[in-house]
Amino acid sequence: MVGLRGAWVAVSSAVLCAGVLVACDDDPEPKVGDPTTAPPSTSSSAPTSPSTSTPTSAGPTEPAMPSAAAENSDAGAEAFVHWWVDLINYGSATGHAETLQSVMDSRCSGCDGIARAITEPYANGGRIEGGEWVIGSLRPLPLDYGADWAGGAESRTKPEVVFDGAGAATKYPGGKFYLYAYVSWTGSRWSMRWVRTPSAAS
Repeated sequence: MVGLRGAWVAVSSAVLCAGVLVACDDDPEPKVGDPTTAPPSTSSSAPTSPSTSTPTSAGPTEPAMPSAAAENSDAGAEAFVHWWVDLINYGSATGHAETLQSVMDSRCSGCDGIARAITEPYANGGRIEGGEWVIGSLRPLPLDYGADWAGGAESRTKPEVVFDGAGAATKYPGGKFYLYAYVSWTGSRWSMRWVRTPSAAS
């Protein structure tokens, strides 16, 4: 059902379940039920203005971390999660996941699976088109997995096509899923501690 996550079936730290990635980690299930939220709204994905004066852009600009995401607060954690999703969308469009990887907790195997799914097609001469994540309003969840803040949102991905190095295309229709995000405050910044994206009923 879901595009980019459908491409993660080959990633050792993820499992394909009804077309949706289920990221594996310390515990297979969050300690809460599926969040129910208002209809999804897009995460803030407006690109920052290019620093060069080149008249034409070669592609998407990496989203800058919003100032709110640097705050050790509930609002800061929410801003961080939205930025983290923006980095996934940027990475899937470009193959660049360096910043995304820099804000992943080393224990977050689901995060590692996401990063690999983004980079491997490009590393093999392919590319990804579409598959953007669109997340709804985050609702606080009980803390777990050693996180300092947790939130869940009803979300969806757009249709996606993954091309391999030979140009062969694999299509994914997109679909609804739940985002469970558990983040930790480590010294002076947030990092993604645990993430899971189970499918949602249509």
